Amino acid sequence: MRIECTLTDLWRDDTGWLENGGWSRRTTLDLPDDLSDLAVSRRVKAELGIQGFRADEWCGADLCWRDGSIGAYADFI
Repeated sequence: MRIECTLTDLWRDDTGWLENGGWSRRTTLDLPDDLSDLAVSRRVKAELGIQGFRADEWCGADLCWRDGSIGAYADFI
């Protein structure tokens, strides 16, 4: 499976957290298809360096985390 991962800055308005786009870092991972959901999440978090981030619903991606005004998300492609 291929996963596109993004780490970016966020800003908050009346509707919630949004991607600011002042900076971002993107990478694509190629992972084995037989990994569990937890293993996929751990691999993505390790790749982005976000071990302390918590799951959050700030965007509609397949996987999504946030820590303060920094957000990360990943989509299966």
